[in-house]
Amino acid sequence: MVYDGVMKRVTCYILSTIMALSLIVGIPSLVSADRLSDVQAEIEKVKAEIANYEAELKRLSGEAATLNNAIAKLRAEEGQLMAEIKLSEEEHAKLVAEIEATEKRISDNQETIGYIIAEYYYSNDVSLLERLASSREPSPLAL
Repeated sequence: MVYDGVMKRVTCYILSTIMALSLIVGIPSLVSADRLSDVQAEIEKVKAEIANYEAELKRLSGEAATLNNAIAKLRAEEGQLMAEIKLSEEEHAKLVAEIEATEKRISDNQETIGYIIAEYYYSNDVSLLERLASSREPSPLAL
């Protein structure tokens, strides 16, 4: 992550600065007054750089939290949508099964009604001519 990389750079820079400062502080007799003011200026420069890195870390951590929240929200929305899709698929399968069952019942009912009508004609001794006359449309086979 960006945050980890920046943090490693800041830590490394701080440690190198501390080591450099410890060498300078440890040997005060070898450092001249001019050199001491240069070192103090360098220390101030490093402190300002550290403050910049800290500000950048705060900004990046805020962005990272915002991005992580956005990712978590998107994952939750994805899960919700996937569940809704699964629900729709299950409801579709249920409706298809109900349609098939209804079509089967209709087919069975048509067959049963056909048998009932046939039984009616045979039991009442209805002639072919009477059957044709009672139908709504004349059969092309009867002509």
